[in-house]
Amino acid sequence: MSNEESLAANTYTFSCSECGGNSAETGAIRTTGDGITRMLNMQNQRFTYINCTACGFCKFFKGKPSGKLGNLLDILSN
Repeated sequence: MSNEESLAANTYTFSCSECGGNSAETGAIRTTGDGITRMLNMQNQRFTYINCTACGFCKFFKGKPSGKLGNLLDILSN
């Protein structure tokens, strides 16, 4: 399978940089920033992660920030 076909099919191979394992889990988390967003507990920072299931090594990748609607919903849910 070529790189273009792999990207189109959303299939990727994983190799852990710490242990060489090839099995991983992915997910997403949201965190607060600093200053006023921390005081208001606005979780406007998004990160995607990939976690090696063999050794537990985890890498985080910064996602797109939440929009104004997401911030409003976050304030109302507190």
